[in-house]
Amino acid sequence: MGGVWLLGPWPSVDGALLWRFVSEDIWPAALLVGDWAGLFEWLARVPALGPAIGNTLLLGLLGSVGALLVALMLWPLASRHFGNRATRLAGHGVLIFLRSTPELMLAFVFLLLLGPSLLPAWLALALHNGALIAFLVARQADAITPGMPGLPASGRLAYELLPRVYPGLLALLYYRAEVILRETAILGMLGVATLGFYIEEGFDYLMFDVAFFLLLITAALNIAVDALSRRLRPREAPLDDPCVR
Repeated sequence: MGGVWLLGPWPSVDGALLWRFVSEDIWPAALLVGDWAGLFEWLARVPALGPAIGNTLLLGLLGSVGALLVALMLWPLASRHFGNRATRLAGHGVLIFLRSTPELMLAFVFLLLLGPSLLPAWLALALHNGALIAFLVARQADAITPGMPGLPASGRLAYELLPRVYPGLLALLYYRAEVILRETAILGMLGVATLGFYIEEGFDYLMFDVAFFLLLITAALNIAVDALSRRLRPREAPLDDPCVR
């Protein structure tokens, strides 16, 4: 209740305007009057969905793959099985910085350095989400007791620890893949030609019907990716650890 009070002052909302927005403004005028020919003409004015959906999926896929690579490279830096106290503190510091910095801020910095393209958005998504996954994987690895203590660090990583944490790493990656796809809409505000870019453009030019239609397309795309990731994620944790044997 205190938080609700601190959020004030609350604006006065005109109920008539709110009802007009949800009942008229976000729907094509041709649809409201049943003019199907006019509806097809309205659809012709909608921005090209093919490139926008393609860029959204491309950025989501590249962000997921980049997050996987970043996680594979960074999690050993924060694990007790590698390095010394100083290197582990430095590794934890890098992970804290990357996972606590919002993707939008990272993308804005990379945009200033690299110019407008998909690259700043990809770097921001890969670094932030990869660092988050790496932190969780390092905690999982810290709970593992190596069964072959005589191995060098490279052998311990490649033959004992990585095979045991990799299934959990992939499960986290599939979960973050859904989040990454949703974040592409936010990064569209930086000029990346994803669905989010055209949604913001629709609101900027008060084309609420177009923006709402693109929001529905984005929601359907996220639902499809969520269903796919649920099928790919392991349903149960493996009961038999082959590395124990």
